Amino acid sequence: MINQFFDHREIVLKKTPFGNIYYDVEIEKEWDVQFDITKAKELLLEVKMVCDKYKLPFFLIYGTALGAYRDKNFIFHDYDIDLGIYKKDTTILQKVLEELVQSYGYKVYKISELEESVGIVKNHIPIEFGIFSKIGRYYTYDNMKVNRIKAPFIESLEPITFLGESFLVPNPIEEYLSFQYGKSWRVEIKDFYNPYQRYISRPIARILSVFFSPQRSKSLADIVAESIKKVYQRIKN
Repeated sequence: MINQFFDHREIVLKKTPFGNIYYDVEIEKEWDVQFDITKAKELLLEVKMVCDKYKLPFFLIYGTALGAYRDKNFIFHDYDIDLGIYKKDTTILQKVLEELVQSYGYKVYKISELEESVGIVKNHIPIEFGIFSKIGRYYTYDNMKVNRIKAPFIESLEPITFLGESFLVPNPIEEYLSFQYGKSWRVEIKDFYNPYQRYISRPIARILSVFFSPQRSKSLADIVAESIKKVYQRIKN
């Protein structure tokens, strides 16, 4: 896929917590704007239409699944659309991407070095396909210690209604969301852009996810962030 979609274009290889990823230098800049929920809805339905045409089974994951199930909407502070497919369907995904690029105006802006995730963008809305394969008790892509979901959630998907259409999500969805976001997943995060959350808690949680579940990692990271906040306030006062 790297040669197919990045031929004769300026790309750069970046090292990230998710593994090494090739980025198109110019296209990457196109989505560095506020996430437009109205556009995101239109694009998700458009991508679904093409996936259905080629009979590519895909499922909503991460924040996209959370918003679709809890809010019946995209999360207001989200920045992309997260979709998953099985690795055995990679060939079908390539056909889907070809049509999206050639007929619908999408651009491929990133492909992981292992070709286990692909990012496309249109109208400043990035959409990421995670290409999941099973390793032990988990389904994962790119970096098992970060992007991993317990196998039972992915092996038996369930449909939910979102935007008037049927979409697949991990099953059972509420247990998956508890695994991914903790038991408080039903509560919307109002202070997402709180600097302590954005620059301390969430980065620490990503590091801790190498050793713990997403739920445990978030809890420990929040404790660390709160401690740092208290120390800073004492010094400031």
